[in-house]
Amino acid sequence: MYNLVSKIYFLFLTVISTAPMHLILPNQTDSQWHFPFLEFIPADKLTHLLLYLPLGLLLTKQKSVNKKMISIAFTFGIATEVVQYFIPYRSFDLLDLVANEIGIILPYLLVRLKKQIESAQ
Repeated sequence: MYNLVSKIYFLFLTVISTAPMHLILPNQTDSQWHFPFLEFIPADKLTHLLLYLPLGLLLTKQKSVNKKMISIAFTFGIATEVVQYFIPYRSFDLLDLVANEIGIILPYLLVRLKKQIESAQ
């Protein structure tokens, strides 16, 4: 089940990462695009992190997470950003790439930390 959901989410991220922004967020301007409760994090970086968090969560739901699965997710996060460099209406941003990768690895690290805390008790 999680395998199918993961594939669908990969497809969703591919579409969202390559589509023109005016189709994804119509009638939005940069001044409207902010999160007042998190002024210290640029909204687009937070959005990248939040879009990639479910991918990280899906990794944690697998029976066993191995380095290959994490490598594929990381490579996908890198690839989507690199592809944007070649799309005229999109652009490459190193900080977007970092936010993608944090979104992927954060749930995995939190689940590992939780398991270590539980096993220590």
